[in-house]
Amino acid sequence: MKSNLSEKELLFKIANLTNNAEFDVYILKDKIKAIQLILGDKLIKDEDEFKSLKEIVNMGFTYETHVLERIAEGVRKETLEEVREKYLEEGRLIGLDMGVKLGKYQGREEGDEKRAIFVAKWMLAKDMSIDEIKEATGLSIDKINSLKEESDDR
Repeated sequence: MKSNLSEKELLFKIANLTNNAEFDVYILKDKIKAIQLILGDKLIKDEDEFKSLKEIVNMGFTYETHVLERIAEGVRKETLEEVREKYLEEGRLIGLDMGVKLGKYQGREEGDEKRAIFVAKWMLAKDMSIDEIKEATGLSIDKINSLKEESDDR
């Protein structure tokens, strides 16, 4: 879909639409506004026009918008490669943190299952019923029966 509007005109239109849009998460609106400022800096060479865009973008700003505007101003001074590297590193750190959390969660899950199996084997050795073992451990009847078969094979 091709527009008859110039890139600058579209940017101003999007800035106005963003101000009128409702967002579930207000920080998302602030991030969009920061991107608009970055785009404006690249597309608008006239200082008065850029100031006009900043006024539209900053309508109804929150604290985060102010911070993101300062970040956007800083981005203008950095090269694209520097910005890319900074956010790649930030992404790596976020990924590492998520990986650690996932590993801990999976470790807990695995530990819980091993504990349930240990308890089930102990309960089987005490000739407790499958229903009691299921209720105590949360293991499926099929899993308990396979544990029982293992112990019977010994």
